[in-house]
Amino acid sequence: MNDTTVTIRLGVEELVYLLTTLGIKTLPGLGQNPVEGLTEDQAQRALAAGANSLRARGWLELSTDGNESRARLDPVVVALLGTCATAAQLLFIGRRPAAGPTSPYYVYLGPHLIVIHSSLSPGVHEFAGSVSPAEVLATLADRLHLSDQPAPAATDIFIAQTDLEAAVAAALSQEVERAVVVLANSGVANDASLPLIQTFQSMQATTTITLLRQTDGRVSSSADESFSLLEGAAGFWLVRPVAGGEDTLLRVTPISAAAGQQQLAQFLP
Repeated sequence: MNDTTVTIRLGVEELVYLLTTLGIKTLPGLGQNPVEGLTEDQAQRALAAGANSLRARGWLELSTDGNESRARLDPVVVALLGTCATAAQLLFIGRRPAAGPTSPYYVYLGPHLIVIHSSLSPGVHEFAGSVSPAEVLATLADRLHLSDQPAPAATDIFIAQTDLEAAVAAALSQEVERAVVVLANSGVANDASLPLIQTFQSMQATTTITLLRQTDGRVSSSADESFSLLEGAAGFWLVRPVAGGEDTLLRVTPISAAAGQQQLAQFLP
């Protein structure tokens, strides 16, 4: 924690209690309502466990006024979750390493606070809030391995999405000739396809970044507000749609890590 950021970690029961008390059904990063499917007894036990844990951490004070119970929550916790529930825009960032599951991040772009929500491990949710877009960018760049890598020595290509997926699958299966044929049939010259195939073969991660809009608990997106990053041993490639239709046309561009950060910064306040 410093002057511009604060980070908290919450267990499932704590989150259930907080969302229930604040009148928040769920958050995009949680999927369905976390108490959905629980019996009344199970839900009450989860609420009680969450309340006890929050009290022990000093984030909740319970009192009674006559027959009425009152709950006083830590204002920082309320600000973090309130931003997640009310932000009109948020980013979904999914980084999928070559070996391992996807790491999803939800970045809520509130008017006064930006909150990064991630799940560090099953049952543990981290909420990191900052008033500094530059600091948020630095945090995301670190998580996406965007440091100081130069752009690969290559040129832009245009390719249909299905062809790109077929070329990636062939390269990952070490079927280089088939990957070259797929790219060639898409109009990509051999000298332009080889650097890209080398990236496929050394793929370290694929990251998708999408700007979402949140209205009354519903989330929507637009294809022209999304891009992907292919991370290989020689650097990054930016993948963006340039035309829709039955098979989306993509522009695949070699970029430096600094340029990748600039692409991400365009979505931040």
